[in-house]
Amino acid sequence: LEFRRVLFRSFLNKLKRIKNLRDAIAHHVPILDRNIPKDLDYLCELTNLLSPIMGEETQTSSAKLKKRHHELTHS
Repeated sequence: LEFRRVLFRSFLNKLKRIKNLRDAIAHHVPILDRNIPKDLDYLCELTNLLSPIMGEETQTSSAKLKKRHHELTHS
């Protein structure tokens, strides 16, 4: 039971992080100080839970975005 509670709490924390990202984008708040790769990982994980097919597509797109993010932040 405790493991399920921890797993559920982790799920809620990830969901909250993605919601906060969406809110920031919707309200034109800068997101440059966020950990974008972590946001993408959480987004992929949550999408995969809802739809494995869309999860695969999200993973593919996310990999391209992470690569571009790395290029921009390490140049």
